[in-house]
Amino acid sequence: MALDLAEALNDRKGLALYISYARRFPESVLRRALGEAKEIPIEQIKRSRAALFNHLIQRYAQDHKYHRD
Repeated sequence: MALDLAEALNDRKGLALYISYARRFPESVLRRALGEAKEIPIEQIKRSRAALFNHLIQRYAQDHKYHRD
C-alpha cells in the first residue's frame, strides 16, 4: 500500500511516511484520501498532491482520534 501511495503521488522520497500511514490507518481511509487528493485539479494545489494527501490524512487522524502507536 505504501508503495502504491508513493507512486500515485509521485513522491518516492516520502515512502517512509507512507509506510507509517499504512501501518496506522485502514487501507480504505488511505485510498479515500488518495482519491480526494487526485480529484483536485493541479492548478488548485498550492504545494503538491503529496502535501495535500498528507493534510487530508492528518485531518482524518484528528477527526477520528487516531494516536501514534
